[in-house]
Amino acid sequence: YYNLDKSLPKTLSSVSANTELKEKFGMVSTELLLVNKDLPDYKLNEMLGKIEKLDGIEWTLSFSKVSEMGIPEEALPDDILNILRKNGITTPTPIQSECIIPIINNKDVIAQAQTGTGKTAAFGLPVLQRINTSIKQPQALILSPTRELCLQIGSDLADYSKYIDDLKVLPVYGGSSIESQIRALKQGVQIIVATPGRLIDLINRRTVKLENVHTVILDEADEMLNMGFVDDINDIL
Repeated sequence: YYNLDKSLPKTLSSVSANTELKEKFGMVSTELLLVNKDLPDYKLNEMLGKIEKLDGIEWTLSFSKVSEMGIPEEALPDDILNILRKNGITTPTPIQSECIIPIINNKDVIAQAQTGTGKTAAFGLPVLQRINTSIKQPQALILSPTRELCLQIGSDLADYSKYIDDLKVLPVYGGSSIESQIRALKQGVQIIVATPGRLIDLINRRTVKLENVHTVILDEADEMLNMGFVDDINDIL
């Protein structure tokens, strides 16, 4: 580890250097992780120029700009990064740190965390990242055990996606007009948040098309199983 702070602009005070030593004070490679989401490219170039001149050492450099959440910026689109900043999200919770990148990379994830730890953002943000807004068909399906949770998830996703053009989220649940939900489906939605019973009803009526669905989230899966939804979930999947 080599202290570069005195040779760098003040905005670069948080620099971590992972080094492999070749002889005394010689370095084969160094990877820099810059924790500064607003750093312009010219500052990066300025920084690299200064580092390359330090003590005559030859450096092989690679770097990645990292968002305030500690997630590589290239992993999230600008729209979602903008939403995070507007919602004051600057530090990920543990479940968000563990889940966002694997879900973006199309990995199967089983996650457990207490209420209030940001589970909806943990699965919702990567789901938004994977939506193709040019396709006006459901691409992500989120199942929840209750109407109240269905509405809450739908509201959160609508907030997260409000700066993403042409992306629509639709909650469907029992106890509300199925005709209005069918009309909304016909207008085109990319994300459906549903209770199992209502979704089965829509499938049986042939009013929802699921052939373009690439992501399925079971929120509070244990609760759905406790409530006896196992057969409905199997039918849907």
